[in-house]
Amino acid sequence: MKWLRSLGLLLVLLLAAVVLTPAKAEAADAAINKTNFPDEGFRAYVKDEFDMNKDGKLSAEEAAAVWKIEYYNMGCTSIKGAEYFTDLLVLDVGYNKLTELDLSPFPNICQVWCNGNKIRSLDIHLNKYLVTLYKNSDVEPDPSEDYIFYRYYDLEVPLDDDDYSILEIDKAVKVAYAKPAVKTQPKAQTVKSGAKVTFKVTAKGGGLSYQWYYKKPGGSWTMVSSAAGKKAAYAFTAAARHYGYQYRCNVSNAAGSVYSKAAKLTVNTKPVITSPTKAVTRTAKKGTTVKLTVKADAAETYQWYYRTSSSGSWKAVSASSGKTASYKLTVAKKHNGWQYRCKVTNPYGSVYSKIITLKVTS
Repeated sequence: MKWLRSLGLLLVLLLAAVVLTPAKAEAADAAINKTNFPDEGFRAYVKDEFDMNKDGKLSAEEAAAVWKIEYYNMGCTSIKGAEYFTDLLVLDVGYNKLTELDLSPFPNICQVWCNGNKIRSLDIHLNKYLVTLYKNSDVEPDPSEDYIFYRYYDLEVPLDDDDYSILEIDKAVKVAYAKPAVKTQPKAQTVKSGAKVTFKVTAKGGGLSYQWYYKKPGGSWTMVSSAAGKKAAYAFTAAARHYGYQYRCNVSNAAGSVYSKAAKLTVNTKPVITSPTKAVTRTAKKGTTVKLTVKADAAETYQWYYRTSSSGSWKAVSASSGKTASYKLTVAKKHNGWQYRCKVTNPYGSVYSKIITLKVTS
């Protein structure tokens, strides 16, 4: 059945050659020296195998022509410099003395052999085309890391006992994601009511999840429950009620979580009175305390006014209780027929509430 294994590998590599977009080499004419290739043996290997014109440099063309590196059981402690080969499809560095391995420079890599080293963690979340991964056999597998496997792009290759010993995945190196770190913070915004607003973050780390939270002025943080609040960019339509809200994002993975900084939303609109929406009459007994309340979106300051009759002049309530959303007063007989309204203000304008008429009973 070995021919089936070979056929499967050939099909994988042919598929990779067809569907993958080759990455452009990151550097041209990189000197093959101790700085760029610190391991002496690996440096000599690169010079012998890939420096085609023997000028002591690795040109972009020479690097782009390399799709396979085989450097196993050579006592190598570092393959620094391999990142120049960004079109790499196969990497075999098994049975060396590596303690770390970065696969991020190889977006199209399909096959990796790194078993027989001392690599204790490996992040493969960027390597979406990875087919086969041979890893350290001295590290116990982590059952939760079920994405450590070999895959054949829906090509089912039957294996007999002889082949399985070659194609099987070794005991897994635990994929140890680093704790997320926010790279780009959400920014404060000022928009008009009805406009679309988007808060977004960028973060580094593997296996990331996002959850947005909002906080009303003077309130506590509340989770955005909709699906839109579980993305790196949270978009919604701004309304007057969002005036002064703050937004932040929790970015998490298996290693932990971190909050972004909070960003404030300012909606460019005058306050909008939501209650009372029409003139009302309040009945209260003499000697009791009545609370007159106005509710408004986009409000910053309040000022209550009163008049002693429907034809009288409005006067501001001078007490501190007259400068809040709820105004309390002890009802006296003289208050019968008095009228009250509240002026709600923010930097974009003011609006008066509907009139509340007080009716006093004995």
